[in-house]
Amino acid sequence: MGIANKQHFNEGDIPTAAQLNSGYDSLATQSAAINDNNTASGWITGRHIYSAAPAANVLKSYMNPTTTLTAYNSTTYTTISQGGNPCEITLNYQPNQWEITRFSMSGLVGTLECNIAYDYVGANVGKPNYYAFRMLLTYDAGAGDVTETLGEWGYSFTPQSRLITETTSSSNGTVNPIQWQTFQASTLRQHNGASGAILYKKVELQVKVFDATNTVRIARHQIFAVRGLT
Repeated sequence: MGIANKQHFNEGDIPTAAQLNSGYDSLATQSAAINDNNTASGWITGRHIYSAAPAANVLKSYMNPTTTLTAYNSTTYTTISQGGNPCEITLNYQPNQWEITRFSMSGLVGTLECNIAYDYVGANVGKPNYYAFRMLLTYDAGAGDVTETLGEWGYSFTPQSRLITETTSSSNGTVNPIQWQTFQASTLRQHNGASGAILYKKVELQVKVFDATNTVRIARHQIFAVRGLT
């Protein structure tokens, strides 16, 4: 197998145009020389490139590129929905035995309102400072719909400007919320039962806050499910 070389420079070096281009030239040379030695037998099959069945992987997705901010302040998980469009994917398939599905989500948090960042008593010290996302799977194994949390991911409203054990105030004072940041996560689920034993129905992206006086606003958001067929 060919190797594309790249030249490295030290501080103070003044490379020539030929030296700067050498890495690209080497890559072009090696790319033109690809042959059977570069691949193992059977490394790709028709299932990897078909756009219809049979395929090795199947992608299902929901994407909302909105720039409109939608506010959420529920203390229980609520499906993200902008303009009446819930962030969910209709799956409607029965996984094969041992089949793995990768679930991913991402989006953009816009402006935030953080009125309570620190609780000053009991077990809730610091908890109001957080909001969280989860991906929720709905499936039917023959006894009706069941929901399963595929994963939960928490974010902070504010930078930590004091100890979370602070006992003198429940207000965030002059602490500024962390606004206009992205969020993203990914997880896997493997079906270990028999093929056709359950029906995956849908997966949703949800959000909640710990304290209802705080508000998180979300702009663009998306969710993906990738089947790795067996």
